[in-house]
Amino acid sequence: MKKLLSLILVIVLVVLAAGCSSSTPSSVTDPTQKPAENTSAPAEEEPTAEPSENEPTEAAEPVGTAEEEPTAEPSENEPTEAAEPVGTAYEVSYTNALVYKNSIGTYWVHVVVQIENTGSDPLYLSTSTIDLEDADEHLVDTIELVSPYPEVLLPGETALLADDTTLDEDPGVETLTVLPHVQAKKATVECIRLETSDEELFTDKYYGIKLKGRVKNTSDEVQKLVYVIANLYDADHHGIGQLMTIVTNDIAAGDKVGFELSSLSMPDSITEESVASFEVFAFPTQYQFDW
Repeated sequence: MKKLLSLILVIVLVVLAAGCSSSTPSSVTDPTQKPAENTSAPAEEEPTAEPSENEPTEAAEPVGTAEEEPTAEPSENEPTEAAEPVGTAYEVSYTNALVYKNSIGTYWVHVVVQIENTGSDPLYLSTSTIDLEDADEHLVDTIELVSPYPEVLLPGETALLADDTTLDEDPGVETLTVLPHVQAKKATVECIRLETSDEELFTDKYYGIKLKGRVKNTSDEVQKLVYVIANLYDADHHGIGQLMTIVTNDIAAGDKVGFELSSLSMPDSITEESVASFEVFAFPTQYQFDW
């Protein structure tokens, strides 16, 4: 009986021991076993990019800066200011060379060159040369030492180069092409003008149109060899001729003297009726030397 009980007890112990062995958790590590090595490579940290020495760094935009205001464009309807005339400038605004035959059969050419001072400086006009060409651009004649009047020309004023000269033969045309060689520079002499009055245009039976009047010496000095010039214009304000004289009498300060202006020669087509206006200048002899 004891043997049977002992046998039963042994069996029970064996069963209990087997049950304990099977209930051990799998996470328990055998102390005699080496831990498994981790074969996966650790993740490498990406290096921070350093700025290149040659690579320009972008400047940080300032915070809170005001935006640039757009440039105002001029309005189409807004008037623009005209440019002011500057310095020494002139314009040849009109030319004409009229061929005519006088009463004794000589061929003449009546030449007019109109010069306007378009600058802001007074001009001094010295004697000039004028070439005359036909329609084929062949030189017909050259007129030298033509004096413009007035010689000292203020801004906005007009002067005329006018001359009548004979031709060797009939050019076969009524007009020629005018090529003026104007000599103009900034005036360094004073512009002296004397007063004129009682101006009257009339026709002389033998010498054509003339102009008479009086000149007054408005300066403080005696004036000698006073030039008096009348530039004649048509209805379009184109120069058509010039009348002149030189007052040889001395004119005392404050004194007046009469004058009569005429032309050496002028076409018969230029009459009192063709003169729409005229401008008279009186001035003493003035020379400008620039050497």
